[in-house]
Amino acid sequence: MARDFVRAFNESIGVNTSGRLQVEDVDATGLAERFGTPLYVISENQIYANVKKWHDAFASRYPRSEILFATKANNNLTVRRIFTLAGAGGDAFGPGELYLTLLAGTDPDRVVLNGFNKRDQEIRMAVEAGAAIHLDAPDELDDVIRVARDLGMRARIGMRTRLLLHDLDDLEADWPPGIKIGPGVREINKFGIALDDLETVCEHALRAPDVELVGFHHHAGRWAPDLRVHEAVVKDQMEAAGVLKDRFGWVPDYFDFGGGFAWGRPEGHGPMGFDRGSPTADEFAEVMTALFREALDAHGLGEPRLMIEPGRGISSDIGILLSRVGIRKSFSDVGQTWIGLDASENHLLNILSGGFYYHPVVTDRVNETPTETVNLGDPLCWFGNLALNVQLPHVERGDVVAFLDTGAYCESKSLQFNAMPRPATVLVSGSKTELITEREVLQDVTRRFRLPARLMPEPTSPADAIAELSTT
Repeated sequence: MARDFVRAFNESIGVNTSGRLQVEDVDATGLAERFGTPLYVISENQIYANVKKWHDAFASRYPRSEILFATKANNNLTVRRIFTLAGAGGDAFGPGELYLTLLAGTDPDRVVLNGFNKRDQEIRMAVEAGAAIHLDAPDELDDVIRVARDLGMRARIGMRTRLLLHDLDDLEADWPPGIKIGPGVREINKFGIALDDLETVCEHALRAPDVELVGFHHHAGRWAPDLRVHEAVVKDQMEAAGVLKDRFGWVPDYFDFGGGFAWGRPEGHGPMGFDRGSPTADEFAEVMTALFREALDAHGLGEPRLMIEPGRGISSDIGILLSRVGIRKSFSDVGQTWIGLDASENHLLNILSGGFYYHPVVTDRVNETPTETVNLGDPLCWFGNLALNVQLPHVERGDVVAFLDTGAYCESKSLQFNAMPRPATVLVSGSKTELITEREVLQDVTRRFRLPARLMPEPTSPADAIAELSTT
């Protein structure tokens, strides 16, 4: 549904005629007042729009294309369910994500399990469900065969490759900075089966009655918003598939080219705010499907399924994080003004781990001309710099600041550092709002801890008074 935004951040989140941030048909400031802050907000209709955009881009060029959603990007069960209803399959990493993906009703035939050093629990779950297991090491094949045999079932498997990508030896990554992508892939990448081992694994798998070798997978990861990265992946993966076809006659049922697609906006996003733009879904699809079709014909590989997991490109802009302003203070010696927010790097962990930038706006004055340059700090006991030297309208205690594009890798990475409870999450669909993650309270922070009886405080101790206060 098209909305009459005077400034649109996407189809569902933008600025209304009053200059206020709106998620679908709901005022963002009103959400903060109703549900409290910090608060993750997810747009249901933006999920549908993003899945359709990526599916249409690829399927219009290669009809057997399928879009996968990486549960690691957002492991909220409702979010995963909506991606499933929108038509996305599932990329799961580890037993927790596989459980959530299947719990959300995702078709197991369109679910793949990735993982480094998989354990029996996740292998068993995948075999029983019928999801494909991507081998990440040669000896994982023996583990899968053993589990499948114990279950009396046949496991569906694929092979994740560790490509050398020599075509990228002179292409420099913007993150990690200063690294040439080809050498970087080879030197700091723990994932995948080495090309030297592929033939041995393939031969073993084709001879084993307990497994069915169905897929071929590679995941590049985000190195740079450059189509040459994905051109190199398709080229090298298809060459490897051609070798296996010539040697064993094996043709994969599907090729999964994973994710790592960069995504950005003009205001900045991603590592160091570098992602101020990226190739569109159509541009990715045009390059990748053309190379894919050419290689299929060249190697006689038929017309397998093509799986794409668009990474942040399909999930970053489905949500925002709302936060309320507390203190203001200035340091005249360095000319800085610091604004204290109740959101933190606990809720936007990629700021700490990847130097990410999330663009902030004042929710009730988004289009107002900035009047000050400020640093946005958080309540944690570390540097806690949510954003440095950002230009905003003047803000005071009680104002609400929204960080854009927090739909990916925010709630799923959130922490309890400093014993801070984690935020709630609200789903917006049109004018409807629904709580989909409950806000934690202090008791949730301590719920997993066990205090030995011999160390229990005395009944009249201050700890009892505090515990009593915290429950009232």
